[in-house]
Order: sequence, then structure tokens, then C-alpha cells
Amino acid sequence: MTFALHPTLRIEKDRFYTVGELVRGQARIPLSNARLRIVGYNLEKGQYQRDWGNNVRTVSFGNPANGVLLYDETVDHIPAHTQIADSFPGHLTFADMCLPLYPPLLYGKNHGLAVQWEVQLILENLLDQEVIGDSGSLRYKDFLDG
Repeated sequence: MTFALHPTLRIEKDRFYTVGELVRGQARIPLSNARLRIVGYNLEKGQYQRDWGNNVRTVSFGNPANGVLLYDETVDHIPAHTQIADSFPGHLTFADMCLPLYPPLLYGKNHGLAVQWEVQLILENLLDQEVIGDSGSLRYKDFLDG
């Protein structure tokens, strides 16, 4: 199976997207009871130092918080050799993510509060697939508008 984000994807707060505009991929075998979720969340990022005698090591962490479900759909069957996204109807908007989440506030790439979104393909008896989207096109102001 292949499953990835569209390479030229740029998200905008007030635009409506179909699943096919966000991800692409193909099932090599028939899939049954496939669930696709798109979630947004804040990611608290930071670093701390772990000290064992003379050995000092910097550890980076990222803790997800305030998760928001943007899309959730389960389909009974996805035929082999078809585009996965074609099986999932409907649309979503990232405005639903901007209201409940805190705006991004990063101090460098390793410290602060980030905003992330991801697409999760949850499959029975198979390894789940997950891709993390780029939130870089969202502006700080998008999170302040009511």
C-alpha cells in the first residue's frame, strides 16, 4: 500500500478540502472496514538535559494536546488497485481546527507550542498508516479570528 500527502499541498483556513486533495495512495489488496480520521492538535515542544555523572545528554520531546477531530469516516470495502481517497466521501475545513486550538508560538524549532494535523488510516488486522501534514501555511491570525 502507498499512502502519502500530496506533495504540493498548502492548507488554508477557510477552504473546503476533499480527502483526495489531502492524501494519495493505493491499496494493493482489498481493504475492509477502513477508517480514515483527520485530526488537528497542539504540540508542546521542548528539550531537557539528562545527566549521568559526566555524561550529559539533551532529550527532545513533543507532547500532543487539545486534539480536534476534523474528519472521521469508515467504509466497508476498498477494492484492490484503487485510490484510497476515492472511497471516502465528504469534505472538511481547517477552520474547525483553528477555533479550539492555541496559535503556534515557537521559540526556535525545538521549543514552544506548535500546531499539527495528521491523516490516520486505521485498518483491521493490518498496520495503521499515518502521515503528518504541514501547518506552516496557517497564520497566527487564523487562530485569533472568531
